[in-house]
Amino acid sequence: MTDDRFILEKLERRHNLFHLLLDKAPIPVVLVKADASLIYVNPAFEKRVGYSAEELFGRRPPYPWWTENDDIQEFQSALSKEDRGNEHQFIDRNGREFWVESNIFSIEWEEGEKIFVSKWLDITERKKVEEDLKRKQRRIEDSERRIKAFSQRLLSVREEEKMKLSQILHSEIGTMAIDLCTRLTMLRDDVQIENHAECRDTVDRLIDLVAQYGVKLRRIALDLHPRDIQAYGLAFALSKHFQKIGSQSELDVDFRVDLNEDEVDRETAVVIFRIAQEALNNVLKHARAQKVDASLSKRANAVCLSLCDDGVGCPGNRILDDSHTTMGILSMKELADTLDGEFHIESELGRGTSIRVMIPLKGNEVRAHKNRFGG
Repeated sequence: MTDDRFILEKLERRHNLFHLLLDKAPIPVVLVKADASLIYVNPAFEKRVGYSAEELFGRRPPYPWWTENDDIQEFQSALSKEDRGNEHQFIDRNGREFWVESNIFSIEWEEGEKIFVSKWLDITERKKVEEDLKRKQRRIEDSERRIKAFSQRLLSVREEEKMKLSQILHSEIGTMAIDLCTRLTMLRDDVQIENHAECRDTVDRLIDLVAQYGVKLRRIALDLHPRDIQAYGLAFALSKHFQKIGSQSELDVDFRVDLNEDEVDRETAVVIFRIAQEALNNVLKHARAQKVDASLSKRANAVCLSLCDDGVGCPGNRILDDSHTTMGILSMKELADTLDGEFHIESELGRGTSIRVMIPLKGNEVRAHKNRFGG
């Protein structure tokens, strides 16, 4: 009997110690039998849900803190699997929502009965922070979409204005230059009849100047609005531009095309052309290159423009530190961004610079809008 009494006292002390530990635990703890009935909740649990141990003893699902999203079968499955780290949203007695991370494990209870212990970690504040971050992220994404839409519209308006100015320069001012040349020619003929040599020389110089201005005006008009894209396509317009660069400088541009232009909408074509213009301007101003390898192709359902020069280059980590080139690079990147494109630039000192631009093909859903720049 003494041994039995000793064993019983030892078991009782362990039992009391176990309850003491649970009662003093700062986190909510609940003991559940295999049939999901509650046999114990600690004070931290009572405080969290707002129900007393007396109210909860023997309760089976659905528990009073559950929401309409909680399911009895899922809960029993979580018990049998002894789930760890699951997150749940509950409601306390006063209707306030709270979040917990639940960890379940099993222990042997009286007479070998298996019971389940569920420990809660209150993550309500963490969830509030996460939701706040999600709201801010959604606002940021919405702002980015608005900025991108504005940038696309700005690009559209800018091209429309360039087209109008180009038409004015080409038609109205160009016509005025031709008319002025004609009138000066008539004046020269009249002066020649009167044999005023000095006046005739002055008129000849004026005629030459007006002719030069006319050529410059036509060049400016073509640069403002690449009519060749509308008339002959992107590849032709780029080829012609590269040939013009070659004729005006010592730069040799080798241009290759592997692209079905029927898949390229006008907006994409204009952006690619503008980036190529800016890239070649940078090469002429800074690279001291003799040759540029250029290609226009289709890769991964996108239009790809590649430009590689054999110029002086610069260390890759300084490519955006040069105040002379940064604005041009940023301009090209912003142009690509307006159409959800990618812009990559790599440079190595003494080994030139390479630029790769990829603009996603928009497909037939936007082809009805391909004339938004007047095409």
